[in-house]
Amino acid sequence: MLLDFMDFFTDHSLINLVDKYGRTPIFYSDDYYFTKFLIRNGANINHIDNFGRTLLFYRWPKNEELIDEIFNSGVDINIKDYKGLTAFSFSLFAQQPDVFLKHISKLQEKEIVIGNLYPTSSEAIKKLINANITIRFNDVIKIHYPLILCQQEVLSIKELMAGDIHFSRPKIIISECSNITSITNFDNIFRKIS
Repeated sequence: MLLDFMDFFTDHSLINLVDKYGRTPIFYSDDYYFTKFLIRNGANINHIDNFGRTLLFYRWPKNEELIDEIFNSGVDINIKDYKGLTAFSFSLFAQQPDVFLKHISKLQEKEIVIGNLYPTSSEAIKKLINANITIRFNDVIKIHYPLILCQQEVLSIKELMAGDIHFSRPKIIISECSNITSITNFDNIFRKIS
């Protein structure tokens, strides 16, 4: 069945077909073999969508082998979107941060602007700081977990902010699943959990 599906893609020249968001099929593939097939058949892994982002900006790659395959196929992690952020600003902390960190030497700039926080962000940020990467928070940061469940993670972020992260008072968007539950700032968050 998968082979028939793959043949359909090559027979109908769909490998780099662009949808209304400017994304190609590889942006949506979360299957290791299908992604490998797309790459081997000419999928542009550095294709930029309507937001200036490549496939690594999005959280879909959850499989370590799949992420490694994308990196080893030459994806450019230095591409910035229209807001000046790189894939590390988005996906680094969502899925498999250690796999992303294995490829940190490919990063040309030694500064990462963080736009999203996940339950494992503080550990990934510590590893980046230890690799002499400067961390800066974006003006707007989206927190992807309920604060009530991740108080220790928030306190770890607070400790890092005290010494190693550059930031001006960013606005914080707190979301649970895809629902925004509040818009606030770090001072209010720290008061709530202290």
